[in-house]
Amino acid sequence: MKKSLEKFPDLHFKLLDCLVSINSIILYYTSVQGIKAAEFLVFGENGKVIKAIAHYEQIS
Repeated sequence: MKKSLEKFPDLHFKLLDCLVSINSIILYYTSVQGIKAAEFLVFGENGKVIKAIAHYEQIS
């Protein structure tokens, strides 16, 4: 992780949208170098993430 942070010292994300359900959330954001991404997170009974699926904009 440290090497990743060294590669992108100005790492930040811009939240575009957030879709919420009972035990899951989808975060749609602009990531490193302007790439659009969506992350689907499922939460267990303890409130911690038990499943995560990430999708990234296809770059040509």
